[in-house]
Amino acid sequence: MAVYNSDQISAGTPIAGVGLGGGQVKEAYFSTTIGVGATTTDSIVLGYLPPHCMVRSIMVKSPAFGGATTLNVGDAGVGTAIVADVDRYLAANNITTAGGVISTMATTGVFFKNTTSQKIQITAAFAAGTVATAGVLEVSLTYTTEEPQQ
Repeated sequence: MAVYNSDQISAGTPIAGVGLGGGQVKEAYFSTTIGVGATTTDSIVLGYLPPHCMVRSIMVKSPAFGGATTLNVGDAGVGTAIVADVDRYLAANNITTAGGVISTMATTGVFFKNTTSQKIQITAAFAAGTVATAGVLEVSLTYTTEEPQQ
């Protein structure tokens, strides 16, 4: 009979949640108002995730921007340590003309653990290239953090 040890067991690392408070579920909530006339080339920067964090779920609520909208949620990368990935957490999800909620996380973000603080941003493709109706875009990321490993 074979024994398959997790990375934590093989390395003898502590149980998550013991020591520096790792393993606890936290939420990063961001909201930003997108004004009339915003374009697909504009930057939508949400905020930062802490180091040693692993995103567990995403929820995006988008208003009716006056037409169908395609959203990506990703990160700006960190120097050469983490390569930017504009759709790491949400990839090319379409919001209808009426707005809506998305909670399907991109495969690239599942179990991805950053090593340093990451800037989270949105890239969007608005109908006709611009926003016709202003609205508040909301994003919630639930995540856990782990103790730094030696």
